Amino acid sequence: MLALEVSNVTVRYGGVEALNRVSLSVSEGERHVVLGPNGAGKTTLFNLILGEVRPAAGVIRLHGEDVTRRSVVQRVRRGLGRTYQQPEVLARLRVEDNLILAVRGRIGPRFTVFSKRERDRDTRKRAFAALNAVALGGVAERRAHELAHGQAKQLEIAMALAGGARVVLLDEPASGLSAGERKQITAVIDGLDRSVTVIVIEHDMDIAFHIADRLTVLHQGRVLACGDPERVRAAAEVREAYLGSGLDG
Repeated sequence: MLALEVSNVTVRYGGVEALNRVSLSVSEGERHVVLGPNGAGKTTLFNLILGEVRPAAGVIRLHGEDVTRRSVVQRVRRGLGRTYQQPEVLARLRVEDNLILAVRGRIGPRFTVFSKRERDRDTRKRAFAALNAVALGGVAERRAHELAHGQAKQLEIAMALAGGARVVLLDEPASGLSAGERKQITAVIDGLDRSVTVIVIEHDMDIAFHIADRLTVLHQGRVLACGDPERVRAAAEVREAYLGSGLDG
């Protein structure tokens, strides 16, 4: 089953088409990488999937449901999560508290037969499961602003997981990281359970081709190529438009 399906979407800003009839399909559990030069439309695509911008044409389906006109909150409640190039965490709160808020934001106010103690226990259980999933189990008591940049990115992934995301959009997770931190974030992505579908914008070619089951290459708002890593690596049009000799290694 497809976790995400983007069909022939077009996004216009004034007279400029940021995306032109772009289609993307991602199976459940897949690791899908989106590549392209600056201005190719990658961030616009993520904004569109999350619901921060609306298409002039086309359809977006999340786990088979048409969410084209759904709000950001409605899409998040249906299992969509996102991280950003600059981590968006609550810096003055403890790591654990960031995750608890993510869980509560996902669940929202609702009737339950469980006691407050039982609800709190379940919330903490979900928070720590997400924390352990990104290898941050030892920093729960630290303030988020005390984390290294790479750890803050790991925390943001954990917050998406704690919030119940089954499809996670990672916007350049390795951006601004040291070599050691890039290795760590790659290991975190590799280690995520396959019940979670991961879609990544990434410029680091080593990371992109390591983690990807499939890749989509955007160029000037259009899909230039899509397929498994070897097919994309071998595509002459991709080399010419974007990747160049960097694929030869």
